[in-house]
Amino acid sequence: MTYNSTLLKVFVYLLTTIETLYQTSVPLEVQNRKNVHLATSDCLVITCYLWGVLHFSETLKAKHQLAQSLFPNFLEYSAFAQFERELILERTQEGKRFAKAHDPNFREGRPKKYTKEQLQLAYELKQQGLTYKMIERKTGISISTQQRAFKQMMK
Repeated sequence: MTYNSTLLKVFVYLLTTIETLYQTSVPLEVQNRKNVHLATSDCLVITCYLWGVLHFSETLKAKHQLAQSLFPNFLEYSAFAQFERELILERTQEGKRFAKAHDPNFREGRPKKYTKEQLQLAYELKQQGLTYKMIERKTGISISTQQRAFKQMMK
């Protein structure tokens, strides 16, 4: 048995192990997603990455060299994936610019769950002597959100 055939057996073992873990732990929606344009499976990409980390230098160059030697089209696929990520980012930024220009109420980030009026009501209830837990039951605003909002109101 040569050194290369031993490495191949280890790689195949790693791949089958990852495939088993992937099938048992990753939800079907992720496994069957439609936005993957590559013929390479997730398990194969994960295995190549781990192989590079475990058996070769941790540099990106070493990982690409390994992937290129095992799968000649890997770099083309990864370049395509990078190009696709850049397109998605560009479209997202373009959408934000359009929204900012055409919607005066546009705000980036996660929308606020509670209005200022709701938080003010909770604050007034606190001033009346209600506990955080009682306010949470009445308003549905969590204790941590109350504490954070009240701290800002006191400033």
